Amino acid sequence: MSDNEKNNSEEKGKEKSASASQKENSAVQGIVPETKAPAKKAEVVVSAEEEPLPPPFDPEGEAVVQTLRKKFGENITEVTCLPLLADNITVVVAAEAIHEICSFLRYNPKQLYELCSDCCGNHFDDGHFELLYHLYSFINNQRIRLKVKLEGETPSVDTISDIWQGMNFFEREIYDMYGIRFNNHPDMRRILMPDYWKGHPLRKDYNIHYVPERFRERWWKEGEDGKPVLTYDFLQDKRG
Repeated sequence: MSDNEKNNSEEKGKEKSASASQKENSAVQGIVPETKAPAKKAEVVVSAEEEPLPPPFDPEGEAVVQTLRKKFGENITEVTCLPLLADNITVVVAAEAIHEICSFLRYNPKQLYELCSDCCGNHFDDGHFELLYHLYSFINNQRIRLKVKLEGETPSVDTISDIWQGMNFFEREIYDMYGIRFNNHPDMRRILMPDYWKGHPLRKDYNIHYVPERFRERWWKEGEDGKPVLTYDFLQDKRG
């Protein structure tokens, strides 16, 4: 090894030892060595002018809505759609036209709403009823919801169980819970409550304290406020 190389190695050794001693002194004195903060990433600001919001969805522009308005005219009373559910259009139709409209949507070659996934009812505080039919077209990959509004104490509407057979049980449940009768239904009777039950449990005016006579003496007694009180121990009956 030459003299120059020996001198260089000795200088490097001195630098390392000096650096190590400096770190030890800093640790003893509680001095935290300075560290460089990571560089901040530049924030990308996108102005509203560069990406304008899409226009609100207009269900009236849909082909199925235009077809229904053209064919059924005044029997289509209203068309709505929730802003975030553009694929679920609600068409309010006249009660007397529901069967004809459903038949058209089911069998027309350009529509073919082969699936009626649900039919449900509702009763509002002002006394009117609503029926909702949820339809789906596989060939068009499109959903549509039909709404029918009914009035009166004994509302009725035509059945669609001859168009979608599965609606047989849905309509029976609606009749059982709301008292809405479906004209020309093949088996219009209760499906959840027993035949002797009085009233329809999902109506706003239903008496929630109603107890059939056959249960009153065995399971119930009249409370101080005149309301029935349960006295039968069902758990004891199961154990015994």
